Amino acid sequence: MRRIEINRAINNIKDALLKSNMPNALISLQKADDKTSPEQLLDAFNIYKIFYLNFNKTEKAIIKLFSLNGLEDTKLWAQAISGANVGEVKSIFRRFYNSIVFFENHLTPLLELFKQDNIGYTERKDDLIAEYDGDNENTQLLTIILPEEDHKISSKPDRLIKALSSTNAFYGVLSGLMGHSGNDLSVIAIDSGSDKSFDFLGAAKVVEAVKELIIGMWDRVVFHKEKKIEERIEIISDSLPVLEKINLLEKEDKISQQQAEIYRRALLGGVKDFLSAGAILPEFTAHSSYNPRQLMAPEVKLLSMPSEVKNDTSTIDGGPTPDLDENSYEDDDEEGLGDVSEEDFEAFKKFMARRKKKKGN
Repeated sequence: MRRIEINRAINNIKDALLKSNMPNALISLQKADDKTSPEQLLDAFNIYKIFYLNFNKTEKAIIKLFSLNGLEDTKLWAQAISGANVGEVKSIFRRFYNSIVFFENHLTPLLELFKQDNIGYTERKDDLIAEYDGDNENTQLLTIILPEEDHKISSKPDRLIKALSSTNAFYGVLSGLMGHSGNDLSVIAIDSGSDKSFDFLGAAKVVEAVKELIIGMWDRVVFHKEKKIEERIEIISDSLPVLEKINLLEKEDKISQQQAEIYRRALLGGVKDFLSAGAILPEFTAHSSYNPRQLMAPEVKLLSMPSEVKNDTSTIDGGPTPDLDENSYEDDDEEGLGDVSEEDFEAFKKFMARRKKKKGN
């Protein structure tokens, strides 16, 4: 879990407990002479249950960590309201109440230990947003996220390099086009958990332009969602408004032909690397109902043929043959070869045919 995910989850859990009036409901269940009506207890349970059903896996993991799992159990509340198994039920709800007290009194101060320098969290539109917490008002934060949900996509060094270099390329091109001098983009925070994130700090107007560029790319990904990533990259690269601006400035002799070409290459290379890395912005979810983790996910490459079979021509043209059991591979048997391409499979079949022909001679 990243820090912002933990903070967001804790805020949502606190909100659920507060709006359901859960602490007071649990206290009333401990008192024999309490005048709280069953309807009030049922309201507390129903409100909390609605929140719980909308909790994500991070929030549910924290609930389990603080022994609050079971607070959403319908059968348990039915027993409490009906008066069945009074002693056992009171013991369970007493444990829930103690867990809530600990959660409220100790967790928020503990989070201060994990706070990153110059990064603050602001509530905006029922969500928690990371913002720059420093002194320079003319700067803005840009957060790039590399999703790694369920470990299906791992962040190898090449993926990290693509995400960082493409962001730097976007900033450099837009800085030049906007007349902003100086390479002042910096990485001020890095976080990881189920995902990895990089918080860049740069000039506010340029960062805003970079966000608009990347969000424009995302809009085109959604529009061309049925196409493969290579096709998307080509289509998106040809339709970016920034390219039109570069061409216009070149035509009006406001930038040289050489500078225009440098900008174009940097921009197109950045688009390819950013999309190939499967990087996303937190702002994506506000611009579309589609899941950016799925649409922006890098394509999983198919397994290729072993190099000694695919590339070593000496094994085909008279050199020593590899140590293979010919009985385990038949010409028409496509099973057991993994997800190889049709081209590689045909090459493999030709290799086996030549090998059998040699043995026959």
